[in-house]
Amino acid sequence: AATGGSPMPTLTVHLREGFFHVPVVVLVNGQERFRSDSVTTRMQIGLAKMVPLEVEAGKVEVEIMLPSLRQSVRDNVSVSANAHLGVDLDDKGHPSLRAG
Repeated sequence: AATGGSPMPTLTVHLREGFFHVPVVVLVNGQERFRSDSVTTRMQIGLAKMVPLEVEAGKVEVEIMLPSLRQSVRDNVSVSANAHLGVDLDDKGHPSLRAG
């Protein structure tokens, strides 16, 4: 964080429904920021993992890569304060993103 400035906002990626031993890579502006070999949804809470990432304020490009499923999804997210991005997989393993 810059000295004397406000702390960098946190973008929290919520890996939610449909994950079952799925490798996940999260990129922000093309740089890998998170990698896991196996992410699994906990059915009782509908959440697999929360991934907090410090990001620059402004527009950031977030890409979620699922190498074993040969799927990826990306979106531009405006981050001014702390922000949240939800990721769900449907029954065919296709990811969808939802901000907020």
